[in-house]
Amino acid sequence: MRVPFRVGNTDINVRVQTEQPVYKPGEKIIVDFSGLPGNSLDWISIAKAGSPDGDYLVWNFFTEGKQSGTMTFNGLPEGSYESRGLFNNENVVRARYPFVMSSQTVSGACQKHCKSQLSVFYAVMGGLG
Repeated sequence: MRVPFRVGNTDINVRVQTEQPVYKPGEKIIVDFSGLPGNSLDWISIAKAGSPDGDYLVWNFFTEGKQSGTMTFNGLPEGSYESRGLFNNENVVRARYPFVMSSQTVSGACQKHCKSQLSVFYAVMGGLG
């Protein structure tokens, strides 16, 4: 008789979503993460949208082995970014989430930045299949 089982996190849907789609320049960025395997060196980074997996602007290893939680980063200048979830000190992005730093209103920021955000989204989705 065979019985399937899983070692590690039961949540296989890795998520690193910012609490807001648009932040003002310099505003603290809050990332909610879940689905990490719980390694001591799992990490969250923030990078320019569309940049290679190994590129990042800021990062934090302090998931403390947690599989889910919240992480706060200092604000950044205006632009299109993405939060990224990576496992065990590797440079392979396991999840990403686009967001914008803009001094414009939310709708104005989307007119300026959402096209590149959607491009990142569709590029990621195409790579999943």
